[in-house]
Amino acid sequence: MGRGRDFEVVAMGPARRLIVSIALSLALAGCAVTFLSKYDVGTDTMTSALQRNAAIHAEALGEQVAPACFYSNYRDFYTQQHADVGSLELRVGAIPQNQPTIAQVAELKHALNIFESLHKSATASGRCQSAAELQPAMSGLNVIFGAILKLEIAKQRGEKPA
Repeated sequence: MGRGRDFEVVAMGPARRLIVSIALSLALAGCAVTFLSKYDVGTDTMTSALQRNAAIHAEALGEQVAPACFYSNYRDFYTQQHADVGSLELRVGAIPQNQPTIAQVAELKHALNIFESLHKSATASGRCQSAAELQPAMSGLNVIFGAILKLEIAKQRGEKPA
């Protein structure tokens, strides 16, 4: 058995400690760590139901002629959607570390308000919304629905959201 050293223990002096500390700080400064909640089946289910209802609504609305297309005939739809978005907002707000989803649901609430305003505006003009008006509005809602669902699915898989 030789007396060679397999390991050499070097005491870290104050200067070396400072350099390592600065290097670690710089390395970690570029890494934003965001803790996310776990997957929530309720958020997934509620978002999917909201999207389905909005798609059915837009499809039906696009097939109507005046006065059947007027806002007053769809008031119950909007009341239900607002109530459902409010329930979703309450649910995601009650889940710790769920800030990204909370922000997405706030965007959904805003987009639904715009969608409703467009319907009211068309009715005030005595006309139905055209496909050219409905399609981009529905696409905007679908982008938000998709983002919420994508984040929930990523949480379920333990993936980092894109």
